[in-house]
Amino acid sequence: MSKLIVTIVAAFGLVTLLASGGSGDGIPPFDLYEGVAVHDLDGDGLNDIAVAYRRVDHAPPHPGWVSIYRQDPANAGRFLVPVDYAVGNTPRQLKVADLNRDGLPDIAVANSESYSVSILFQQSGNPGSLKPAVSLPTAIKPNGLAISDINADGWPDIAVGGYGGSASPQHGAAILLHDPNSSESFLAAQTINSDSISESIAAADVDGDGLIDLVLDAESSIKVLRQTSAAPLTFSSPVSAVAGTRPVFVEILDFDGDDYVDILVANAGSAVDGTGASVSFIRQNPDLPGQYFGAINSLTADGARSLVAADLNDDGYPDLAVATVVFQAQAPGVISVLLQEPTTPGTVSAHVDYSAGYTPALIAAGDLNGDDHADLATTHELIVLFNDPAQVGTFNLPMQLAP
Repeated sequence: MSKLIVTIVAAFGLVTLLASGGSGDGIPPFDLYEGVAVHDLDGDGLNDIAVAYRRVDHAPPHPGWVSIYRQDPANAGRFLVPVDYAVGNTPRQLKVADLNRDGLPDIAVANSESYSVSILFQQSGNPGSLKPAVSLPTAIKPNGLAISDINADGWPDIAVGGYGGSASPQHGAAILLHDPNSSESFLAAQTINSDSISESIAAADVDGDGLIDLVLDAESSIKVLRQTSAAPLTFSSPVSAVAGTRPVFVEILDFDGDDYVDILVANAGSAVDGTGASVSFIRQNPDLPGQYFGAINSLTADGARSLVAADLNDDGYPDLAVATVVFQAQAPGVISVLLQEPTTPGTVSAHVDYSAGYTPALIAAGDLNGDDHADLATTHELIVLFNDPAQVGTFNLPMQLAP
């Protein structure tokens, strides 16, 4: 069975039936990479890569790790031998933030099959090295993860989006508030029902009231859960907003530069063949803060899975890179790049596609070779696409860091 088919089978969860970990007609063991982040983890001024992966060599659950690829200070754009840290089973989205306020970046990852979040705090005095993971139960089966000060106490909190589980049959989100009395502890998870399975979650103040709200993808729409000013840490009933066909990933940022946050959505398109995949730009109405215009959908390659917003062509405006794949096609996916039109903020050019391994899943952006241009890193394999300095906003052939 080819590596391509193996990865596709794994993506659909069929490894439960087929994975044998070695010989015969089973699937040979392989690693499947998911969450990825670009950040200077060791304080040397060079961005590194953190990636979550699971080893598939038997039926689920599959043990997970976070792998740190430190950029080689003597060889820009190349990376040292990765260092692995054990986390929970089937890690998915991963984020980097200073979670204990010691001035050093830490890592949080959502572990789907463990119903948990793993936190890797950085070791003080040993830049780039992490302590053993701290495991936090989430009650739900988490896929997406966001970090924000949700209760405005000055400490970063964690929100996850996913599936209902045995401890909480409701689909939606769970919030883990930072324990203000312990810099490396979090309180028990509080679940929030959205009535929909979610693959991702974003946290930001979407209505300008100073309180952090939550946005989740929801199969046929997105769901907005607003924190209520009358009772902080309570959320209003979820409000659905129309995006494109089959939303699978959400992000919140000021995309058009008007100082109001907007919502971006990656839409997977047809469940049959991924056609009609798109990104949605849902713009906040600057005249009526907290209200949003209808979605503007821009086509991508078939089967959009996730997106990242970053200034890819150095014009001062965020652009979009979208990881896409159609598993049924049994053909390599691509990264669709959509550059924002500076003369008409909020609109993007037609997508330009770049090869990026077999099944691009999650994606991150940042300068990975010290040339001050944003590059791209994507999974299921770990692939880096370097920005072409001769034509900024276009990308060179992919470099594979991990199989």
